[in-house]
Amino acid sequence: MRPWSCLIPAVVALCASACGGEDPSDPPGDAGPRAFRCDFQQPLDGGVACAVAPSATKDGTSDAFGYHAIGVPETMSAESPVFVFLRGTDSVPFDADTSQYDGTTLSRAQEAVAHGALALVIAYDNLGTIGSICGDDLDCYQAIRREIVEGVEAGDPDNAKDVHPPDDVMSRVDSLVAHLHAMDPGGFPAVIDWASARVGGGSQGAGHAAFIARTRTVARACMLAGPADGNAMLDPAAWIVADDWLTPTTALRGVIHQDDPWFDKVTTNWAALGLLADEGWRKLVDVTDDPHGYVGSSEPAPSAARVWACHE
Repeated sequence: MRPWSCLIPAVVALCASACGGEDPSDPPGDAGPRAFRCDFQQPLDGGVACAVAPSATKDGTSDAFGYHAIGVPETMSAESPVFVFLRGTDSVPFDADTSQYDGTTLSRAQEAVAHGALALVIAYDNLGTIGSICGDDLDCYQAIRREIVEGVEAGDPDNAKDVHPPDDVMSRVDSLVAHLHAMDPGGFPAVIDWASARVGGGSQGAGHAAFIARTRTVARACMLAGPADGNAMLDPAAWIVADDWLTPTTALRGVIHQDDPWFDKVTTNWAALGLLADEGWRKLVDVTDDPHGYVGSSEPAPSAARVWACHE
């Protein structure tokens, strides 16, 4: 393991003497180590946040949905645990136009770093709600989520979503991980071992995290205020009640506020997955003007519930 200060030239000019690296002004050669470059660094307690342009990770990848944000623990290695997080509708982890991280992005990175995990907050096509596309069509939700997550054409009306590699979530995750590993093979994994990784999301991203947990075995999937995939009669979407989930119920956890406008849909879906109140999901009850967004706030109750759901 190596401390991140020996990997990030923006912090210590590659730690050339301490780490045995090259001068950052020299182009990397075949014989020398490739250092991890931390762009737009933001200190975290016990680590650092960095932004990565998706276009830098693989040719043809769009930057239209913001930059990825990563949280790097002070001490890390290619064997360090990984936490992948997907934000909600219309939000970006890092806005390149303003050079600003969203506060919840930094919170998710901080919480992962505090547990020794490499955080990958993925920028992806989250424009518009899935419910506005699918409505009461219970089969539509799986098709749309598969297109966003895996790049498989959904055939949705008016082609409301048009997501294909390299811009689907999984392609973006793979490209980001490969990009980081290429810069520092000892510090970052070459690929994600999903069986030991954790995945989480908020609102729309909660559904994507759950969809990943359905199609891959993960160590934990935490769902913050989602998914709300279902019809007006509270029937869950077809993919929720499918019998081919690879991640067991015991690895799924959720958090939601009691006044969330999608509370009934979300908790009905969790019940269909076998999650029990207090054991598999927790309800927030504090007074708030934004019950749907409260699950991501820095207040003590949601912060503790998120850590329980995602990292404990």
